[in-house]
Amino acid sequence: MPPSVCNRLRRALVLTFAALAAGRAATAQIDPWEHVNLIGQGQDVAITLHTHTRITGRMQSWSPEGLRIQQGKLTTHVARANIARVETNIGMTRGRKAILAAAIVGGLSAGLTAAGCSRHGCQPSTATIVAGSGVLFGGGAAAIASLFPPHIEAYYTAAPPPGSWKSTRQLYAGDASVRTGEKFPVRLQILGDGGHDISSPLLIVHAVGVSSAADPSASVKPLPGDPGVSQTFTYDARVGDSGGYRFDVDTTGLPPGIYSLHYRVGADTDTHVVPFRVK
Repeated sequence: MPPSVCNRLRRALVLTFAALAAGRAATAQIDPWEHVNLIGQGQDVAITLHTHTRITGRMQSWSPEGLRIQQGKLTTHVARANIARVETNIGMTRGRKAILAAAIVGGLSAGLTAAGCSRHGCQPSTATIVAGSGVLFGGGAAAIASLFPPHIEAYYTAAPPPGSWKSTRQLYAGDASVRTGEKFPVRLQILGDGGHDISSPLLIVHAVGVSSAADPSASVKPLPGDPGVSQTFTYDARVGDSGGYRFDVDTTGLPPGIYSLHYRVGADTDTHVVPFRVK
């Protein structure tokens, strides 16, 4: 390949990568709430509030302060501060898929059966056999199609607002223990008003250290490892019935006894504790 062509290709690649990088950087600077404005008017949406209440309807309008949702003849305004998640279905619903599959497969089956009956004759009744074939195969196709839900796309996810969490739900036995040097699996959920789980990958829970539960005046000892990484709880949607956090406490150097794991939730400066045992 001539050098001039290579130089043109090299420049084109450099410009392409530069344009992609600039576009990605510009997109990253957009407020995630702006993405909700991409949902078209009249499109079905599902809104989950921080209280775990769900609001479904059709998108009417977007504003920096919230959304207006059409629910039948009523219009509901939902404030942005109350919204934890905005989702919309991409593609057909289960019902529409089932109806379409039943119509196509049932029609083809009935047509092929009718053609066969007209050629060879059917007993006792051609109409009965044709109808039965359409219902049988169309119903089977509808049942299979209904197993595949529409793709759900999340346009917006927000962390619970400061001060919204009220308590912790411990998801492990209080008398559970590990041998010293092993890791104790702490599993918990962060709860809001009414005991609703508000655990979220956007709500960071950070371990501070451990202390002896038997001695309230004992100092809090920092955990080993990188404070920015190893001391952050991991959000896991499989924890509990609606998602929660997991954290494995390194018990190296801890003699047998009952201990408290100190942690902070989000930007809250208060420290909270959960117990664990070393045997």
